[in-house]
Parts: sequence; structure tokens; C-alpha cells
Amino acid sequence: MSWTLDQLETLEAIEATGSFAAAARKLGRVTSAVSYQIKTLEQSLGLVLFDRSGHRATLTQPGRVILDEARAVLARSRGLTQVAQQLGQGWEPVLKVVVEGIVPQPPVMRALRRFGQRGLPTRVRMKVEYLTGVEEQFVNSGADLMILLGGQERWATVTLPEIEMLLLAHRDHPVQLAKLADLRAGLDTVAAHLAEAVDWAAPHPWDALWRWGKVALKIEAQEALLALMLEPHGALVDELAGCLSDNAGAQLIDGAMTVGQLGGLIDACYGWALAPDYAEPKAQARFWYVSEDKLEPRLGERAVEPGAEHELPLDTGRQIAALAQALGAWPDGSPVAAFLLAHREHRPALRRVQMSVGRPFAEIRDNLIGAEMLPLDMLRLKLAFFGASRFDPRSDRWMRISLFQGAPYPEELAAEAAA
Repeated sequence: MSWTLDQLETLEAIEATGSFAAAARKLGRVTSAVSYQIKTLEQSLGLVLFDRSGHRATLTQPGRVILDEARAVLARSRGLTQVAQQLGQGWEPVLKVVVEGIVPQPPVMRALRRFGQRGLPTRVRMKVEYLTGVEEQFVNSGADLMILLGGQERWATVTLPEIEMLLLAHRDHPVQLAKLADLRAGLDTVAAHLAEAVDWAAPHPWDALWRWGKVALKIEAQEALLALMLEPHGALVDELAGCLSDNAGAQLIDGAMTVGQLGGLIDACYGWALAPDYAEPKAQARFWYVSEDKLEPRLGERAVEPGAEHELPLDTGRQIAALAQALGAWPDGSPVAAFLLAHREHRPALRRVQMSVGRPFAEIRDNLIGAEMLPLDMLRLKLAFFGASRFDPRSDRWMRISLFQGAPYPEELAAEAAA
């Protein structure tokens, strides 16, 4: 089977003009030449493209399908010709850009989108790096352009418009001011409670103190109280650092649980997930994905950045809210097994709710795709697992840290071993 672009252009011209004769005039040919092109195309494809039984030839059903495909092929062919012409005029086939992570992404993405809308042949490949990684990528990967804060004298630079940045972890930021106020008030409440209300002779005073804190304190003070309670008991908790993952194994779904019972768990453990209106753009302003280069989790802005089709299922709150809405149409006495047979898409969220029983710290209680979510809070938590201290936030997405602060240097260990 073989066909030519000339044959496809002839087929397109006949459909556009309405007849073989009109197509011949448009193409600057005689009618017999147009008829011959179509006849050889039909023979090549083994199909009848036109019904010639009437006064005027009309496309058959297979002919219409072939016409649609022909238009797609011709569009690609014409695009290829245009790209070749543009590349011949000096346009680069690929533009490699490295962007420092602290640089706001929306202006960069808007600029790249405008560039793409110009229909140029250049394909843009963008990488996001931090600190010295920006310059390393620029040098080692042969990048053409890097966008970063603070220029390097040895590079040819262009100064971009100034941007105003307010570190979301700074103590003077409104979010942090509210957290600090909650913490100070909570610590005062703890001090007063310890001085007046704790009966240290009663059974399990530590447990009673924690249960009181869950009710009486806001989350910032709860965290501080828990840290203070754990600090004196290193022998009990220090070894837990080596098993920070959950090794409990897979938990099967309890299909006998009723819809009413499941709804009660959602109300008790996931009230925070039901509060946002996920139909609002700000409630789903972001998406999580895995970077191709480093296989690391990254955060994208849904309205301005491509890649939402690769979104990771970290939208826990939205999933739980969708589950709760679907459960509302089912009788309380129905088993969840019957519900899942009709709504298999809610299986991960339902299993997550059942697993939350007895695990009060299992969830990050925040809308992880919301515009107001602070990734820095999660980053500090993860880095603390690895022994990080002295957090120095550089933006809401990355920070400088200290590791092993106060640990002895190698020469000090050698001197101690020799002594």
C-alpha cells in the first residue's frame, strides 16, 4: 500500500470545492488528472472513496474517514515544512532553561506559554534546581539559560524586573504571628495546669496530661507539649528513629462495616477534610507530581503550569470529601462492600479512613492542594526525621538546615580513640 501527499491534497481539494472539476481549477490541472489521482488512491487503499452513481460524486463513509486522516497527515506535513523553514532561519531546535526554585514560577510559566503560542519550532526543556545546583546544571547539562536570584559576574546577565518576596516562615508573617500567639498562650495554659491541676500521684499522669492537652490546647501547643513529654524518656523513644516507616503491612478493607459507621469515622477523624469547598479554584490551586530528573516530589500551580495530568494522589482532603458525598446517597445500614461494588473509585479513600482508627497522627491535616497550604511545614517535619536543626527558610518551598550540629569532627574522634 502506497500513497502520496499529492493524492491526499487532491482528495482535500475535492471536498473543499464540491466537485472534481472545481478541484481541478483550484489545483491548476485538468479534470482527468484529478480523476486519475483519486482512482489510483482508491486502488492503493483498496477502498471506494466516492459514490459515482449520482449526478455528482459524493464521499462514501470510508471516504470520509480517509479524508479526516488525510487532513491530519497534511497538517503534520505542512507543520514540518514550516519548522524546517524556521530552523533554516536560525531558530534553535531546543532551548534548555534552568530555574532556581526560589524564583516565583507563575511569571516564568506565563513567559514560556507566550513563547509557545508563537508557533516557533524551538522546544523548551525546563529544570528547577536550588542553590549551587542551578549553576551546576547550567554548566554540566549544556543549558542555554538560567534564571536565578543574584547574577554571577563571569556570565552574561540580563536583569529582570524586581520581585517582592515575603518568607512565609518569617516570624513577622501573619501566618507565623498567629502560630506564635497560639504557642505562647498554650504554654501559659500548660504552666498553669501543671501548677494547679495535675495530680502526679494518680495512675498514668502522663497519659492524663496528654489527653487534657488534646482538648485544651491548639495544635501548636499540643506539639510543644508532646515534645516536652518525650524529651526525658530517650531510652524509650530514641530507637524509634530507625523505624520511621509503618511496617504493619497491608490492611484489608472491612466490607462488613456499615455506611453509617464509616460516615461516623469521617466525621470524627476528617472534619478538616470536609471544610473546604473543592469546587473553588483556590481549594485545588496546586498539584503534586514527581520530577523526571530527580524523581522527587514537586508542587505545581494548576492554573499556570502544565503537568496536572501526572498529578499524584496526595489530595487526601478532596478524596475524603468526595467519598463522604457519595456515601450520602446510601442507607446507613448498607455494608461498605456493596457501596464499593458501585463506586470502586472510592476504594483508596475508604481504606484510608478505616486505617485511621487508632492512628491520630496518620494524616497531615491540611488541604495539600490548596493555595494557602505551606509546603515548608511538611519539609521541616521530614527534615527533622533526619536530624535537621537550625532551619533557615529561603522561601515557602526550601530552606537551609544544619545536620549533626554539635557532633564531634573526625579529628576529635581520632584523638578520643587514641586517649
